[in-house]
Amino acid sequence: MKAARLHDGATKLVIEEHPDPKPRPGAAVVRLQSAFMSASLAGVVRGTSHYQTPLRPFTPGMDAVGTVASLGEGVSGLKVGDPVYCDSYIEEARADGTGENAFAGYFALTGGAGPLLAAWPNGTLATHIELPAECLTNVAPALRRTS
Repeated sequence: MKAARLHDGATKLVIEEHPDPKPRPGAAVVRLQSAFMSASLAGVVRGTSHYQTPLRPFTPGMDAVGTVASLGEGVSGLKVGDPVYCDSYIEEARADGTGENAFAGYFALTGGAGPLLAAWPNGTLATHIELPAECLTNVAPALRRTS
């Protein structure tokens, strides 16, 4: 796969070849067709953003659309080939109702979300992304209504 990667000390993205990701249990790999380009990306790339990002190198980017390429163990409600919206918001909820949250491959939303970013360091500026299955919404029903 190709990915736009951000390296230590760099202020520009570099397109690199990497092996396609393999889905972990509860996750899926999506072949991306289009990715959202947030205005905040410039600050993340230049290093002027005040957000905690994944350790470099990483592939930034949030939110995209694509097609399910492969599924990890335990994923239900999706099948290979399904068109999906990828919401990169991830969270680690705790029993007491607190937790940490971040955007996979982008930045932390809470102070203790570093481990979440370490677990999900890559975002949508690539041909493929692995995300927890709960981040994916099958859009096939909506596409059928519009055709």
